[in-house]
Amino acid sequence: MTRLDFWITSKLSPYDMKKPRESLLQTLRSLQTDYLDLYLIHWPAIARKAASSPEHKRLRLEAWKELNQAKREGLLRHVGVSNFTQKHIQELINETEYGIQGAFVQVEIHPWYWRDALEIQTRFGEKGVSMVGYALLAEGRLMGENCPEVLDEISERRCLSKVQIVLTWALTKNWGVLVRSENVDHLRQNLGALSLVDVLTSEDIAIIDGISSPGEEDKLCWDPRHVK
Repeated sequence: MTRLDFWITSKLSPYDMKKPRESLLQTLRSLQTDYLDLYLIHWPAIARKAASSPEHKRLRLEAWKELNQAKREGLLRHVGVSNFTQKHIQELINETEYGIQGAFVQVEIHPWYWRDALEIQTRFGEKGVSMVGYALLAEGRLMGENCPEVLDEISERRCLSKVQIVLTWALTKNWGVLVRSENVDHLRQNLGALSLVDVLTSEDIAIIDGISSPGEEDKLCWDPRHVK
């Protein structure tokens, strides 16, 4: 196998926002590679600062410039952001020469919280952004005893696991998904979801969409909406 057989992603930590290039170069050294396939700004703020600090905006704009320059140098193939709101993304368009053309946008996505992702996709889709969801199992809620019965019903009707159902639901919306498992059978099931995008009907998708309601979604992970 060669380097081209691997896709390597890493992130700029909120603790390293003041030194994005140094942090990237250290990551390359640690991974013993000449380039990364994707490098993301993990969070729109520097660590240990009040959410209202104006320093957040200055540093994330500077970091975005550094990442794009590193891309021009061949150190990165793709760049992106994680946990950025629409406002934070719009700033990259308005206040940097690089914009967000072809960027990756990684956000929390699951049946209990997905409308922010859809709004970002709708607003910036013409820029060629790729949406990627994490926490698709809703921090374990999907497999908990309080999981909505409708998911069990769809799972039984389609002869798929609930994980496959939710993975397929996300893929039908053209969202990439981040999943992880050490179980070989689960890994096969996750990969198999790529061939199941036509299994769910529009009715199935509407039912899954309806697990949460507009304005009443449950965000279960970090919330960047208060970061200035």
